Amino acid sequence: MSNAIVVGYIPSDEGDAALERAIKESIAHKAKLVVVNVTHDDGSTIDNRYMSEQARAQIQSRLEGTGAKFEFIHSTALNVADALIEVAEEYEAETIVLGLRKRSQVGKLILGSIAQRVLMNAESSVLAVRI
Repeated sequence: MSNAIVVGYIPSDEGDAALERAIKESIAHKAKLVVVNVTHDDGSTIDNRYMSEQARAQIQSRLEGTGAKFEFIHSTALNVADALIEVAEEYEAETIVLGLRKRSQVGKLILGSIAQRVLMNAESSVLAVRI
């Protein structure tokens, strides 16, 4: 399947900003929106990146109101960036949308390991949305 927009979503301000932009991109390009929630598979019992069923239902309701085609994917992985890239390749995504928070001077040097890995390794375009 081609003509997809993949968004890496976590329940946070960055995730919400990425989702908002991905919805706009999906509608503008008439592309399927693939909302990907990746949590670490490290044996921990609580991961604050996990999208609850309540959050998923709210997002689904919002997406249904746009008329856009969409799909949710929840994945557990040791490497979040690789999981996002794999989904983007599977769907032949034209763009991966990521949310970034404003970082300190030192943080700007390293960008963020997940975002940096996606930017450096993805075959598709990457759209970074800063909050």
